[in-house]
Amino acid sequence: RLAVRNEMAHAKARMRTVEQQAESDYMAKLIAIVDKFSGGPAVARYNPYYPSTHLPSQDKPLHPDHLPDAIPREFFGIWTFLQEPTTAELKIYKEFLLGPAPALVFVRDPRPQVNWSRLNKYQLRNLPDPQLFPILSAPADPDYYATTFITRYEERHVGCKGQSNGCGCVRCDPPWGKCHGLRTNKGVIAMPEEPVHGYTWDGHEWVLAAL
Repeated sequence: RLAVRNEMAHAKARMRTVEQQAESDYMAKLIAIVDKFSGGPAVARYNPYYPSTHLPSQDKPLHPDHLPDAIPREFFGIWTFLQEPTTAELKIYKEFLLGPAPALVFVRDPRPQVNWSRLNKYQLRNLPDPQLFPILSAPADPDYYATTFITRYEERHVGCKGQSNGCGCVRCDPPWGKCHGLRTNKGVIAMPEEPVHGYTWDGHEWVLAAL
């Protein structure tokens, strides 16, 4: 009886071996067919049955940027775990899940800073002194000069020289106000917005230009 049981066990083992071989041969045929028509691997990462130039070498873990044409990048996880991944493959897969490192964001120091190397206080004395000039514009009300203008300036003297602390006439107190500027041979220009010799115009005077 012992001999019979041993023989039955050996027979079952031989049958399992034959079935496994048949299954391997069948899978190899399927892989060969799919690989032939797709131009890339079908199932295995490192195919021992069907050699293909599209398959990576097992000695070099595959990077998601170098997947075969038939494998979308989104399937890199499936591709990695088709077989038991190596330590190097797991490392690459974790890096793939984390994604690229975020770009460095430079946060400027919010505290004002002065470029002292460009500051020249001696040149400040050479800068022209700005003057107040009336802002020229047109009223939205077409009857402005027949109504509001007369009411505002009719009783005021118009013979002064338009000083900033004058009598309140149209020269001293223009309808649209005054603004600092510089007189040139081409007319009045606005004060510069960019720093000059380390100084900038703040609307009233020259101050240190801070970044």
